[in-house]
Amino acid sequence: MAGRTICYNIHNILSFQINRPGKKDLVEDINLPYSYFKVEHVENPDIILNIGDFTPENEGCYVVDHKWYIKKDYIYCSEHIGKIKFDIEIMGLETNSTIINVKTNLRNIKQVLFPDALPQYITLRSILDFKLLCRGFLSIHAAAVAKEKGAIVFLGRGSSFKTTLSMDYVRNLNYKFLGDDKIILKKDSVFSCPVLYKLFDYRINKMKTESCSLFDKYKYLFYQRSNNPIPEYIIDKANISRILLISRSNSKKMNVEKIHKSKVLMKTINSHKIENICGLGLMGISKGLYDYFTAYSYVFPESAIANYWDTYRLMLSDYLDADTYYEISLPRVYMDTTFNDFVRLISSFGR
Repeated sequence: MAGRTICYNIHNILSFQINRPGKKDLVEDINLPYSYFKVEHVENPDIILNIGDFTPENEGCYVVDHKWYIKKDYIYCSEHIGKIKFDIEIMGLETNSTIINVKTNLRNIKQVLFPDALPQYITLRSILDFKLLCRGFLSIHAAAVAKEKGAIVFLGRGSSFKTTLSMDYVRNLNYKFLGDDKIILKKDSVFSCPVLYKLFDYRINKMKTESCSLFDKYKYLFYQRSNNPIPEYIIDKANISRILLISRSNSKKMNVEKIHKSKVLMKTINSHKIENICGLGLMGISKGLYDYFTAYSYVFPESAIANYWDTYRLMLSDYLDADTYYEISLPRVYMDTTFNDFVRLISSFGR
């Protein structure tokens, strides 16, 4: 069966292309998580991801820990995680044109439903983050919604109700949506990165909070196959008006604390590191390129990859231009009154 090529353009900042086997997408929203950015064609893509068999070009490499094959702008590794075996090759790592080759042996119902998701979450996500950083843009694990006065950015780890807050802002206060898992920062602007945007749209229309029951997951599989246009509430860019750090407590009450910029920096950087370490949870695997980049940094300590986290910290510190921020701990259970309490609370902060 002939292969398929899919092209993407992220706000004219970065383009990439995925070449994959010609399989039918049964769950396209998960299998192609960046589909919001799909375009018909891109010239000279910055990244090409090839999914399928390949022969590695790993001659003349340093070998780190009997596992990673490293040379300039190149990483190759073949490894097992549980029953899953995968080979990853990255060529032109620090150049303007990067090629990623990924082969996996995943053979179960998840492979049937979304066969191309694992290569994207393990490799493409981290490479996109690195390429964006090189161009002065920060990929952040966060949510953001916007209105005329600007965007509210919610920093924080998973399960802290960032998605649920975004849902309520969109449907209750007519805010626009930029992302609930990833956003892109550039100084005082936020660019959208609505990964799995059909899942968010399903939640907006069918669910009270982000917590999915087994029945919700079943219904979503059919919902995401609809040919509905991209929702009008998703926008591409907004100016930032407020940045909040969101967490979830084991309390029944909502708590707020004024914190120094340095604490926001450390929490946001550590959150980003977790994202680089972890893969796609629904595939039953936790894996990213963090250790690949670390191995490369050992061989090339002066490289852009080796200085990634220092660069990330400096850029984030520049983009966070206030000295103090608010951290809001939401209650363990998101109640009917939680959103209204949250809106009243942040209104009391002023500008």
